[in-house]
Amino acid sequence: MPTIYRASGDAPVPPVTELSLGRARLVVDEIVLERRHHADHTPLTAIDHLEVSGRSVRVVLISGATTVLPAPNPAAAHAFAAAVAAALAPVEDREPVSEAGSTERRPKARARWNRTLVITVSLVVYLVFAGAVLVLAGSVSPDGVGPLALSLVVWPIFTPVAVVLWLRHWKPLLARRRRGITVIGERTGGHFRDNMTIDSYSFTTADGQSHTGSEPGVKSRDGKVEIVYDPENPEKHQVELTAWGTAIPYVASIGFGLGALTLPAALIYVFGR
Repeated sequence: MPTIYRASGDAPVPPVTELSLGRARLVVDEIVLERRHHADHTPLTAIDHLEVSGRSVRVVLISGATTVLPAPNPAAAHAFAAAVAAALAPVEDREPVSEAGSTERRPKARARWNRTLVITVSLVVYLVFAGAVLVLAGSVSPDGVGPLALSLVVWPIFTPVAVVLWLRHWKPLLARRRRGITVIGERTGGHFRDNMTIDSYSFTTADGQSHTGSEPGVKSRDGKVEIVYDPENPEKHQVELTAWGTAIPYVASIGFGLGALTLPAALIYVFGR
């Protein structure tokens, strides 16, 4: 059953500061939900109540429309809903709201780059660069044109993946090693997907927050799993994996890292002799 949050009947209490819940923000008298090219603004006067279930907040408007806001954890969901409810006046005490009842969609204040245009321009610039390098290499060292051409194909594919691996895996891993807290969680089940077993698990942080997750190759002993989480953001956690699961990021990082080094190595080979 979801937890319901309504106006208390007391005088509304505006939030002391902006509260954030993922891409949603409670700003004075409205909830602002950032989208890719626009922002949805929902005035508090249009909200009937809020429902919290697990890691999501459902905002129910007087008009009957609903919006679901994902939360990083249940504690954040309840804190956000409670703050919104405290800022609500009882429905019967409000001035009638228009059928906009409602969420207003506005363009974002700052213009975003068109992704397709950025990719196209970047590709054109890289092709011009690659062509110029090959022409120059042909005049300096004709026998080095082949390896250089291969590196110019491999480098733009492997380098972005190597960067993503660093940002998504190794950087958070280093942060957890600096300030992480280790707890013992439980393996809660598993299912078979894409020719591999995905294990589910749950754990509770030192301050009582419950979290769940799922990964392939979770290592468990009598149903217990070891988890290291970042106290600043428990969603960023690492569960102990089997030897195969642990080896995957190392193998991938070495492979894509070497691919990212092909272009500097080829340039040194051609122009450094």
